[in-house]
Formats: sequence, structure tokens, C-alpha cells
Amino acid sequence: MTPDFADIFALFRRSAILTRPASSITSLQDLIAKAKASPGTITYSSPGVGSISQLAVELLELRTGTKLIHVPYSGAAPAAQSVIAGTTDLGSVNVAGLIGFINSGAAKALVQTGAERWPDLSDVPTMEQAGIPNAVVETSQMLLAPAGPPQPIIDRLAKEVLAIMHKPDVRERMLNASFAVQPEGPDQLRARIAREVPMCKEMVERSGIKIE
Repeated sequence: MTPDFADIFALFRRSAILTRPASSITSLQDLIAKAKASPGTITYSSPGVGSISQLAVELLELRTGTKLIHVPYSGAAPAAQSVIAGTTDLGSVNVAGLIGFINSGAAKALVQTGAERWPDLSDVPTMEQAGIPNAVVETSQMLLAPAGPPQPIIDRLAKEVLAIMHKPDVRERMLNASFAVQPEGPDQLRARIAREVPMCKEMVERSGIKIE
């Protein structure tokens, strides 16, 4: 089958699961133990139904055999505020939406959802580092083209975009927007799509997420 697009470039955004500093949930393993002991009693907020932040928790549930209660909000800020206010036990929010709360001491991060630790959260493990295998969930931002362009054009576009992404000022802007500057070219992006589409399909089917 011929794909209907040509993949050129991608970069990624990470989320983290947070709670209040005074919470009795002190680590990911503690969360898993409490969730198994009392299924369906721990609540978590996210920026909305079907968001990558919700999918990160759905994957955590799938990998650990737990069940949390999802409370969707209309963005990262209100989702984080619900945790600080005690409305929900946990929150799953992109890094840009929670760094300020963590730095101020209003919240703490239990675990990150990306493949690597975020620079500003270097003491917070990823889900895989915390013992959950095959549990990387990231928002992929991709540059695609219609199918059929000559390979030299794709190669040139990928080369130029990758060069731009490696510029210090661009990297800084991306980091401030919670995007991990780990640019991937066409080959890596193709492999990522082949790996992540079945995983996301499994999460959506398991959770019963519906478009609203």
C-alpha cells in the first residue's frame, strides 16, 4: 500500500502526573498500590477527553491493571488547579502547564510520560524508569507532505528543518512550550508511527473514549 503522505520531521511534547505535596500518594508505585487496593476511588484531571494527557493515564492503567476516575477540564491550567485545590487527587498535564506550580511548591510530579526526563524535572522518573515497561506517551508534532514527492526533495526538507530545530534560540522556544527538541527525520518518524498507532488504538478501545 502506498502511504497518502510523506513523513519529513517530528518533535515531541511530554506530560507528567502530579499531585499535592501533602498527598498520601508519594510515588508511582504508591499510586499503583493504592489504586489496586481501592479500585475506582482515585481521581485525576486532564486537559480534556481524548487528550494525550488522558491517554497517558489510560496506558498506565492498562499496563498496571488499575482503574482511576477521569475528570476532564478545558485546558492544562484548570486541570492543574483542580489538583492544587484538592478537587482531584491527581492531574495529568503537559510539562509547560505544571512547571510553575512545581517550582512554587504548590504541586509535585510523580512521574513523566516521555521517553526521557525533562530538563526542569530531572529528579522525576519516566514511567519506564519507574518500572512500567512499554509506557512512553508523547504528543508528536509532525511535518508531512502529500504522497509522491521525489526523495531528494524530502531529504532536503528534512535536512533544513532539522538544522533549524538545532538552533539555540529555536530550541529554547520549543522547551518553553514543553516540546522536547529531539528532532526525528523520515526514517525514525515512519517507525514511530508504526509503533504508536496500534498502542493508541488499544488505549482508545480499552477506555471507550468517544469524540464529543
